[in-house]
Amino acid sequence: MNDKQRYELLQKFLNDSSIAKGGNIQVDISYYNCSMTPRNPLEGGMKFEDIRYLDELRTGGEALLCYLAREGYSIQKKKIDKKKKV
Repeated sequence: MNDKQRYELLQKFLNDSSIAKGGNIQVDISYYNCSMTPRNPLEGGMKFEDIRYLDELRTGGEALLCYLAREGYSIQKKKIDKKKKV
């Protein structure tokens, strides 16, 4: 997994979190920066504590992804067969 894929995965993880959805926060991550903006500016602003939490979550997620890459782990998305009943 290269850096671009790692940042895309981290961005998806943060944007799918309940704190980002409920807090009206859109997270954008690239190799050079991380920005958090209101998902819908007409709904209002963002809470400082939500942004702090997401930043800490980003730091932890980034550290985990770097550790996995350094130790040679691969990250794969499991294909789910929707026709098969469990």
